Amino acid sequence: MAKKDNGQKFRGYTTLQDGFHELAGKIKKGELSGAVLLCGKEQYLVQWAVNEIIKLNINEATAALDLVRFDANTASPAAVIEACETLPLFSPKKVVILEDFYPAEGRERRKRERSETEMVPKENSDWNLLFDYLEKIDENVILAAACEIPDVTSKAFKAFSDRGEVFALKTLNGANLRSFINKSIGKTGHTASPAVINRIIELSGYEDRDSDYTLFNLENDINKIVAHAAGDKITEEDVSAGIAGNVDRNIFEFLDAASQGRKDVAYRLFFNRMQTESSVMPLLSQIILQFERILFVREMRDESRNMDEICKALGQKPGSYPVKKAWGFSEYYTIERLKNILKGAYDVDRRVKSGMLEESLAMEMFISQL
Repeated sequence: MAKKDNGQKFRGYTTLQDGFHELAGKIKKGELSGAVLLCGKEQYLVQWAVNEIIKLNINEATAALDLVRFDANTASPAAVIEACETLPLFSPKKVVILEDFYPAEGRERRKRERSETEMVPKENSDWNLLFDYLEKIDENVILAAACEIPDVTSKAFKAFSDRGEVFALKTLNGANLRSFINKSIGKTGHTASPAVINRIIELSGYEDRDSDYTLFNLENDINKIVAHAAGDKITEEDVSAGIAGNVDRNIFEFLDAASQGRKDVAYRLFFNRMQTESSVMPLLSQIILQFERILFVREMRDESRNMDEICKALGQKPGSYPVKKAWGFSEYYTIERLKNILKGAYDVDRRVKSGMLEESLAMEMFISQL
């Protein structure tokens, strides 16, 4: 039986409730104070929250005194505490921003990106001084620490949770996502029908669970869509022409050609892609991801599972665009054939990384076997 794709897990992050609406309400009402941890995969929203806190609490005339920014990678806990000790001059509140607050990401941060040599001086920073101080912050001061994916078992996370407030700003979905797109388009003086907005969501892949496509990408693609529009009303043609998305249409074109035996087209798409990239590894990673998904769908189809059941098993929305594409591709392959293709892809990945094969040659050999 096909195994459920659980994807990447973070220590406790998925259990946190989305705090976007609560945070937005507190900022607007001026009810935010003390120690605040802003965290989430969707850094667009974290940055939005920081900007809103500053906009509604800092007088521009005294911003140099009432607003202090720190980067946790270079700041000392003592300096952060000292900044919090000074009350606002003419602003509603003193605001201290602590960016890239890596202690709250704990083990996840170390696993994702930091080498041991980079972590040595940071691990030696005595952030316990700040953790002990959090409950002493004056009500006229806001200390806003920002991070990406938190480790809820970390001492830093627990300190902010116990002595302040934690707001998880997760990816938008449903009505919130549609509202974001509608407002982004509206700011440009254009309009879009619900069907067009749905098409933007579908092609962007923003709601896909394994997507690395963010609101930053979506906003950029909306600008491209608007630029393509001939009139004030956005069309589906504008969306197709302007969107880049997490769902890389080039990889689907490549798979379309390969799955139907059109090797000449597959080679051409490969060489076109390599004119803008210095390594085959990103393309190979995408190919592996797609064939793993196609294999999963093929196995589920053989178990008489329908599209909705497969989307749910993959953690995707009903009618997910990548799943629909995988469903179509699965018709061209048997399970045994897909396993052999993946075995070949894994072998290419291993041989390229070990230096046994030159990248371009390895990919050409792999394409010839599809």
